[in-house]
Amino acid sequence: LVGGSSRRKPLLDADVGHDVGPTTVQEKIENNVTKFERMASHLANERTFLAWIRTAVSVAGLALTYSDFFHHPNNVPFFYWMSTLFSWGVCLATFFVGLSRYQRVKFVLNLPKTQITNRFGRTGITIIIASFSTFLVLLTIVYIDEVWRDQGL
Repeated sequence: LVGGSSRRKPLLDADVGHDVGPTTVQEKIENNVTKFERMASHLANERTFLAWIRTAVSVAGLALTYSDFFHHPNNVPFFYWMSTLFSWGVCLATFFVGLSRYQRVKFVLNLPKTQITNRFGRTGITIIIASFSTFLVLLTIVYIDEVWRDQGL
């Protein structure tokens, strides 16, 4: 308690907008030890973020391939435009979910051990998996339809 008030020391100073930081030598040492202990986790978080970016770039490559598959949008304009827009949407969603997860994990890794909880939302990942699965099913259906048209079936 500081100055007889019942208010706890905030993690962030709302007026200044940055960390209040450790005030004693002991807190500074504990803060540095915590950062060192979690170095491997920070590096793993960065590798995971790079994997999210790599996945988004792969989906962008699929989007380009998919839009090139219908090089004449007059044949099937609905599939051309919807598949292209949908695949770019999945690409952007993958990137932003990865960015969000990276920032959230980085924030949690900088918290003291007493404030870390086990709750980690997986809604974004579920949406990405469902969208990507839908994208692949749509791609397969349209590909089979094009093959049948080419063979005259």
